[in-house]
Amino acid sequence: MIIYEFFYPSDADDDKIRGRGGYFTTKEWKRIFEYLLGKYKVEFTRPKRFNLDKKILNNVDSILRQVDVICFCVEEKIG
Repeated sequence: MIIYEFFYPSDADDDKIRGRGGYFTTKEWKRIFEYLLGKYKVEFTRPKRFNLDKKILNNVDSILRQVDVICFCVEEKIG
């Protein structure tokens, strides 16, 4: 799965109002990662390599605000 998002904090996300999609907000990303973390193993590879856990999830919005690109993979939890 590839998700491409561009976050430009000083730009308005006007197309959300018209319902045609648009940027994910940091709050939406946090909800996505919270859902994934409950069912899957989530590993970030960029901006740095780490496994997502509840502690990092609480700070994921600050990570998202600092970078233009994130890369992560999602795998089924074993065990």
